[in-house]
Amino acid sequence: RVVVPAAEKPYMSYTLYLKSNVELHLEDGATILFSDNVRDYLPGVPVAIEGVECLNVSPLVYAYGCTNVAITGKGTLKAKMDFWWTWAGEHKPACRAVNSPLKNKWSPENVPVAERLLWKQPGAEFRPQFLHFNRCKGVRLEGFAVRGSPFWTIHAFLCDGVTARNLDVDATGDDGRLINNSDGFDIDATKNVLVENCTFCQGDDALVFKSGKDFDGRRLATPTENVVVRNCTVRKGHNLAAIGSELSGGVRNVRISGCRISGAVGELLHIKTNPRRGGFVENVLIEDVDVGELKHDVLGVTTRYYFGASGEEALSGDYLTPIRDIVIRNVRCRKAPRRVNLRGDYLRPVENITLENAVVDDLAEVDYVAN
Repeated sequence: RVVVPAAEKPYMSYTLYLKSNVELHLEDGATILFSDNVRDYLPGVPVAIEGVECLNVSPLVYAYGCTNVAITGKGTLKAKMDFWWTWAGEHKPACRAVNSPLKNKWSPENVPVAERLLWKQPGAEFRPQFLHFNRCKGVRLEGFAVRGSPFWTIHAFLCDGVTARNLDVDATGDDGRLINNSDGFDIDATKNVLVENCTFCQGDDALVFKSGKDFDGRRLATPTENVVVRNCTVRKGHNLAAIGSELSGGVRNVRISGCRISGAVGELLHIKTNPRRGGFVENVLIEDVDVGELKHDVLGVTTRYYFGASGEEALSGDYLTPIRDIVIRNVRCRKAPRRVNLRGDYLRPVENITLENAVVDDLAEVDYVAN
């Protein structure tokens, strides 16, 4: 057990590498403030960038292949955000040029991950995750706060047995801005997960369920499964829960209950895929959720997510995603445009969608259902 005691000033740090059978304990009043010098996060380490494995600049907190690892206590992990804002332009020409071999060459040609040196490519300003657990077994996160995030805030990739309890996750920087892609908790090709009594304030989806993208997702062939989320609160985010769009390994057996949306959120649940993804989505239950106002829908299903929008989507191959057995019940929402915006694929229609006691007091538009 490594104890970080309370202090008047933050402890300064670069990457924290966690090890097996070690608990990092942050006492109440202890803050670790992470460097904003990118050289402190080199050399690159194995990660997954939006469903594709590569070596990128190190996450701020990183664990690879660990067993029985924990972060606990009532202290705070904090990112200095000014620098990461300068790296936030994924659509810059240099980033687009590097993104193409990552998605269109390295992954489909099954280039060994050790040779996918993203961090060495000129102009590859791909932000790191804040906390990234890669191929770990037995992860416990309990009690602490996270402030600011360069990219996805907590990312569990190819893990087994993850517990997150009583976390206060807020990606907002000191200037009040929320950076794009600052998901709350990405559960990615990971199984046997419990998330409870956590709060999220994000510049993207709060709770996300993924399992790799296209060729890499099919190579790993590892679904996200057996996930329980309960008694969590979302203050801000695109959605309370999102499935995809990187779901080529499949997502199943997800139960979300007793949660609350207290601020500006787009949808309760958004399932997003396209004809390149494959995988599957099945056996998802959301129940007993209290919602204030949604900017979009209670349930959204998109089967053409960014399809045809970039070169990577133009590759040959047709991998449709079966979506079935989705239940939303005992949901009370005060205001939303629609309850359902369901756009299935005519070649593989969505099956078995149940809304039971899903009430929207002020409904602006009619539901949309296709396929």
